[in-house]
Amino acid sequence: EYRRSQWFEGTDPTPHTPSPPDQFEPTYQTDQALAVLKKWKDRPFLLMVSYVPPHPPRNWRRDWDADFPPAFPYGVKAEALKLRGNVPAFAERAHPAVANPKKQDPGARAFLRNYYGAILSMEPEIQRLREGLVANGIDERTIVVFTSDHGDLAGSHGRYLKQKPYEESVRIPLGFRWPGRLERRVLRAPVSQVDIFPTVAGLAKVPFTPVHGRDLSDALLAGIDPEDPVVSACHLQNPALTWWQLRDERYSFTEWVRPGEEQEPLLFDLQNDPYQLKNLATATDQMDRVQAMRED
Repeated sequence: EYRRSQWFEGTDPTPHTPSPPDQFEPTYQTDQALAVLKKWKDRPFLLMVSYVPPHPPRNWRRDWDADFPPAFPYGVKAEALKLRGNVPAFAERAHPAVANPKKQDPGARAFLRNYYGAILSMEPEIQRLREGLVANGIDERTIVVFTSDHGDLAGSHGRYLKQKPYEESVRIPLGFRWPGRLERRVLRAPVSQVDIFPTVAGLAKVPFTPVHGRDLSDALLAGIDPEDPVVSACHLQNPALTWWQLRDERYSFTEWVRPGEEQEPLLFDLQNDPYQLKNLATATDQMDRVQAMRED
């Protein structure tokens, strides 16, 4: 939830709460982060600020307005939203859940109104962090990484939340900022979050023991897209729902650990089919590609 949350310090099991107790969680998280920046400004540091929004609250099928600060969601109007080309007509508005028809999903328009509101609610907090770097005189020597742990289907393919091997769920933002060192540019080749640690260490010239992941610091500094495909995976307690995916700049290939009736392999040409509506995994002219991606 975005309010009435708690935190713990060190190994102390005593929960701490903000004042007032229902304060918007990202606000006091930013307060804590700014205090740390002030304390650590004269030394090397690594600080991770992990906000909850726009991750849906536990009861995500309702309106989220009560979880936001008073000014949000800034007039996001459900009917004015442009939906992705893979949101089926039945999913535009409230409908029985695809995975469990006994439950009622809110529909893509209502869900995205909440989701975009949650994104907007984060802008002031991220701006406060930026201003904190400047105020403490460390903006130009601080590498900032902006990312998320997963996306959200938000009605695409009639589904919501995560755990499905589609772009809306798997593809996430990843941005690096280092004033005076990294130019503003967009690299489009896929990368993985396991690349973040070695890349930041490479940028900071910090030696490290080899780990999973690639040091892409040279690619960032030169603006060159890395060429290697990347692997992503979803590990769940139910093996039938656990999958791995190989993704290059054009294709994504997915297989389930325990294939079943609804878990056939998926191959999508993201250049010609960005909404992943045509599965090519069984196409005769794609057999060599499927085999090659399996072997990779």
